[in-house]
Amino acid sequence: RGVRTVFLSAQDDAVARVYERVGFVRVGTACIAEQG
Repeated sequence: RGVRTVFLSAQDDAVARVYERVGFVRVGTACIAEQG
């Protein structure tokens, strides 16, 4: 359908492995920072 890039965020490596099993490829890491 023309989609080439999808941004997914996983809670931990176990979830990331599920994404990889269904065909997604890890290409980077996303980080979130909050002022405490």
